[in-house]
Amino acid sequence: QQVASGIAHTNSDGKFEITFAAEKAPNDLHNPNVFYTYNIEATVTDTNGEMQSSTTHFSIGDKSMSLTIRGLLFVVNKDKLPKITIDALNLSNQPIAVKGSFEILAGDKKVASGVFEAGKEILPQLKNLPSGAYKLTAKANDEQGREVTMEQDFTLASESDKKPPVFATQWMLTPDEIACKVGGKATIRYGSSEKMVYVLYELFADNKKLSVQRFVLKNEIRTLEIPFLDSYGDGISAVFSFIKNEQFYTKTVRILKKQPDKKLAITTTVFRDKLLPGSKEEWRIAIKDANGKPIYAEVLAGMYDASLDKIYKHSWEFNPIRPTNIWSPYMQQRNDLGKSHSVFFGGQEHLEIPSFSVPALNTFGYSPYNQMISGYGMRLKSA
Repeated sequence: QQVASGIAHTNSDGKFEITFAAEKAPNDLHNPNVFYTYNIEATVTDTNGEMQSSTTHFSIGDKSMSLTIRGLLFVVNKDKLPKITIDALNLSNQPIAVKGSFEILAGDKKVASGVFEAGKEILPQLKNLPSGAYKLTAKANDEQGREVTMEQDFTLASESDKKPPVFATQWMLTPDEIACKVGGKATIRYGSSEKMVYVLYELFADNKKLSVQRFVLKNEIRTLEIPFLDSYGDGISAVFSFIKNEQFYTKTVRILKKQPDKKLAITTTVFRDKLLPGSKEEWRIAIKDANGKPIYAEVLAGMYDASLDKIYKHSWEFNPIRPTNIWSPYMQQRNDLGKSHSVFFGGQEHLEIPSFSVPALNTFGYSPYNQMISGYGMRLKSA
């Protein structure tokens, strides 16, 4: 949405000013945490008649910063807790240093609290809380002393839960993709909060069905252990599906053959970063495997002019590891169990209308918008 446009003239320093009214959208009049990002596009004609354009942006809001919670997933496995940080960003989306406080609520009850420093890990002691639904709230003051808040709902779960920690027709804490070595067992925990769920459980490999089983869930989580055979090759797919309350539910877990860790550690044992023009230098490189043992390897070395990074940032693209693709069936709900509607209008009469056109101004390629300074606002969510 364009909020302003016009024509300006530069002063003796080559600078010019623009003014416009930054107003809230009607839906945000009572929201104290909203801010807008405006794009400013200027097209300038110099004394030689040449035109040059430039674009910049800036943000305006009631608060000078926003808080973001990182690492906190919608479902958190408290047996494998992620790294959780609370970041503070100014309206230009740049990180800033700030301190604040946080709380964890179970409903309206505070079950944990602490202080945080932006960008550093917080330790909210989630492992000691029972599985269930929670909310993390964070508070901090900006440089004008105005309070900025952020909150996020999450579900805390454990691999030892006997039933889903929150009501869920289909529940699974196991990732969509797991690895298992040949001769080992892959563990999948699948459940439902419903009282009677009849689950179809199938295993597939290389476009073939290996096995079919059925079991019943009664507000519980079932543990399934799948032996991984050498004949499974790169991996298999475990597919769960059922129908409940006229809705179709399905979930697929890919079980990949566990591969040895082929990550290499490359270090320089002799390296000088300051050289004289025309001099000869010898660099020595050590390569070790994931266990820290030296190995034989081929090395590809490259060199480029680092000053070119000022023009365009250089990056290496090298990934020789072949991706593993595991076949699995595509499950979808048919219209037999879906909802549909149609509208029929009777008594319609079709009329033949001749084509017509309206006069238009021929500008011969000239666009007045190229001569204007314009900006537009975009509403972003913040709390």
